[in-house]
Amino acid sequence: MQVDFYIRYLQSDKQVKAEISFSEMDSIKKIVPKRMDEVLFQGNALDGAKVSNQYRYQTMKTNDFAELYTFAYRLNGQEIQEQQIPMQSITDFVVKKNKISKAAGTTITFETTLLKENEGLVVLISDENNKTSTIEIETFPADFMVKILPEQITNLALGTGTVYVVRKQLVEMDQPAAHLKGRTEYYTKVRELEIIE
Repeated sequence: MQVDFYIRYLQSDKQVKAEISFSEMDSIKKIVPKRMDEVLFQGNALDGAKVSNQYRYQTMKTNDFAELYTFAYRLNGQEIQEQQIPMQSITDFVVKKNKISKAAGTTITFETTLLKENEGLVVLISDENNKTSTIEIETFPADFMVKILPEQITNLALGTGTVYVVRKQLVEMDQPAAHLKGRTEYYTKVRELEIIE
């Protein structure tokens, strides 16, 4: 059985969103969506709805951040299967002087844990015209200080802007009865900054 999931946490609203779907490959290698007798996320039962060609179980709740999210499922009256998904947060980040220069760039210092192999950060900087520069970070320097280069923000207009960071993780693991595949995303609060020459 294939289990696909997506878990997102928004720091600003303390909102967790989870989506889970199940499928099986039949004898002719055709993917068949599966409906479960029961699906739980953090101990709460989820309702399944048919979305295009799969049953999707989803929830959105306001909750404090948890480093471990648990979902469980039961099929055909079998014993319930439980799965724990870890998620890393970003406690805080600081943009040097709250400014980013189109000529010199800037540095962002993060208060978080080191990135694992299956993780990455995305820094999103937007200007007043809603133009956005997306900067991917695969590894952290030892001092957690990341340099944003001028060429990464050439499309942004001068003036007030915003910045937020997403910590994303790809998860893939084999269980005795299932193959799990999914991703987690942690969104920080949006900060204002000044885009200068």
